[in-house]
Amino acid sequence: MTSNLLKWDYVVVGGGLFGVTVAKKLAMGNHNVALIEENEKLATQLEGSVSIRDFENLKVIYGHGFFDEAGQVVVLDPETGDEQHVVSAGVSIIACGELTSFLGLAKLGVVLDEHLRIPVDASFQTSAPGIYAVGECSPLGSRLPPQVVAEQIAASCVQDRSFQ
Repeated sequence: MTSNLLKWDYVVVGGGLFGVTVAKKLAMGNHNVALIEENEKLATQLEGSVSIRDFENLKVIYGHGFFDEAGQVVVLDPETGDEQHVVSAGVSIIACGELTSFLGLAKLGVVLDEHLRIPVDASFQTSAPGIYAVGECSPLGSRLPPQVVAEQIAASCVQDRSFQ
């Protein structure tokens, strides 16, 4: 299958509790958001009172996502392993749990600690500009409730995007 290039304001890699919460928060701010998740059931089970399907500006793409050298997210079909999409975004948010070593982050300058988690500053910014990390993949990200993290990261990401 030939891949399609999709351009979004934000891409969130990981559709668990933190990923879905952050994606919805950004979409509520009228930003275009792509949410990448391997497990089709996971993202829909965590929706809460506002469905991710309620947003025209939030697209859920099911498949395995990893970063290429240009900082775009390549999404592979979960059944065939074929490339199905390439997602380009101004800001990337990693919310993938503990599988950070498979994302190709090192080639973008994202540092991993000895536990393969992504160190971040107080605004969830990683060592690479325009890339943030929340939830279990970050030592800081899972210490706060998802709604609080979503508020903080949305504010940080929107400010970051305004300088690009």
